Amino acid sequence: MDRSKQVASVMDVYKVLKNQIQASPGTVTYQVPPAAKTQVGGGAGPVPSPLATSINTQSLVTNVFICNLHALDSADVSIDVSNYNTSSPIVTSLYSDIRIYPKNTIELTLNLTLKESDELQVVISQVGATTPTLHVTVFGIEMTTGNGPHA
Repeated sequence: MDRSKQVASVMDVYKVLKNQIQASPGTVTYQVPPAAKTQVGGGAGPVPSPLATSINTQSLVTNVFICNLHALDSADVSIDVSNYNTSSPIVTSLYSDIRIYPKNTIELTLNLTLKESDELQVVISQVGATTPTLHVTVFGIEMTTGNGPHA
């Protein structure tokens, strides 16, 4: 097997992690993909296997771009990170109530590493009488490490 092709297939790439147009009020959520299975299938159901070690997944969120597409009204944006625990989530606010004026774009550089299933939330609040629409783009790298099935 050509080693250069094998290495290229496992390299992490910088990409768009989330791209969404959202009317305010609303939330744009990016969640780190969950790890691969820790068990392999068997005749009577999943069977634990030392060969089915979980794939560790994490993401490096580098930048968030937010563009207010509305011509008249501003919007406020807050950015939070959550550990995706439904019973007792830990939410950390990174930015609160950033005002984005009409027809303007902001870039936030985060360089934030998130573990499996963590969430980055861009919470949009309406400021004026009309409902502005915002375009949110999250850039970064999704990384997988470890051995095991990729199913």
